[in-house]
Amino acid sequence: MGLPCVEHKQNITIGPRYQVRLEDLRERRVVEITCGRCGRQGKVYPATLRRKLPGHTKLLDLVPRFTCRARRNREGNTWRILALSRNG
Repeated sequence: MGLPCVEHKQNITIGPRYQVRLEDLRERRVVEITCGRCGRQGKVYPATLRRKLPGHTKLLDLVPRFTCRARRNREGNTWRILALSRNG
């Protein structure tokens, strides 16, 4: 069984960045992280994070853990929440 095709629809604002918790992220959302050094982007699905961390974990506290695979960089990385939509 294949994975559904998804595309990033739009940037979502669900509250102040310092308050957003894993439990605030609904299905059909993805966290996009951009490397502060090379600009490479990676995606993390909230369900993946929720399997490993409690729901009250703030995304801002996870930023230091986000590591660029190409540069092994953890500094200056940024994140945003995107909504997903299914392709027909």
